[in-house]
Amino acid sequence: MQTLLNFAEQMGEAKPKGLSRVEIDQLPTYRVTAGSKEENDDKRCVVCLVDFEEKQLVRVLPCLHEYHTRCIDKWLKVRFTKQKNSVKGMFFLRVFINYMVTIK
Repeated sequence: MQTLLNFAEQMGEAKPKGLSRVEIDQLPTYRVTAGSKEENDDKRCVVCLVDFEEKQLVRVLPCLHEYHTRCIDKWLKVRFTKQKNSVKGMFFLRVFINYMVTIK
């Protein structure tokens, strides 16, 4: 048993880390207004399946999908790394975040 623990410690964390808070905060957000609600009346967060309401904060991912920040931020930190293509997806997100930082 101790040998396995030593081996696991030497190998380090097996799964890649999710996005950090700093990386997540670099992704664009907007607050839903009465005007944006009227323009996009059929928009909803596909994580919680609830329509966007006025004054809610929405995060836009590089694929242009929109989510409540409270829904997608948790997923980006916790679940994002458990997907089959997480390394490719995380690389894409990090490239996008770096691009957003450089154009600010």
